Amino acid sequence: MGKRLPIVEFVALIAFLFSLIAIGTDMMLPALNNISIDLNLKQNNHAQLIITIFLLGTGLGQLIAGPISDTYGRKVVLCVGIFLFITASILAIITSNFSMLLVARFVQGLGISAPRAAGTAMVRDLYNGRKLARVISLAMMIFVLAPAVAPLMGQYLMINFGWRSIFTACTIAGLIAFLWLLIRQKKL
Repeated sequence: MGKRLPIVEFVALIAFLFSLIAIGTDMMLPALNNISIDLNLKQNNHAQLIITIFLLGTGLGQLIAGPISDTYGRKVVLCVGIFLFITASILAIITSNFSMLLVARFVQGLGISAPRAAGTAMVRDLYNGRKLARVISLAMMIFVLAPAVAPLMGQYLMINFGWRSIFTACTIAGLIAFLWLLIRQKKL
């Protein structure tokens, strides 16, 4: 079955997987006005749907990802979810239509729900008692930084490369998570 990841690497992987939700949500915040202008929205506040629809996809996806990961395994669900996130991020980069951007964001949310649901279950599968509490606490301690840093990263990317670069960053983060999980984490 293979050896477990060293606890430090496992905590870093879980924290990074959890952070993808913050990256997908909070990096977008500085770009909403620019997206509204670029996609010629009649009302600027409609750009807020970009966040709402992502969170809707994330919430719905968690209801799906958890039970499916019980049936097919944590790693499979994590990889499929991250692949959906990557694919939707690429769609968001190339779209010039607000409705299609909303579809991409919903699919991003569905995909990124897997790390939260299946990732937490994976921790519970591998650890129990104090060790479980320690792993979750350390992962959450690292995860807390993501919502603070993500808007700054989003602002930097938007100013220097345009709002679509935020989705490029999401794609890259997703690829890193996908490869890290695929190569280093044993099947669960």
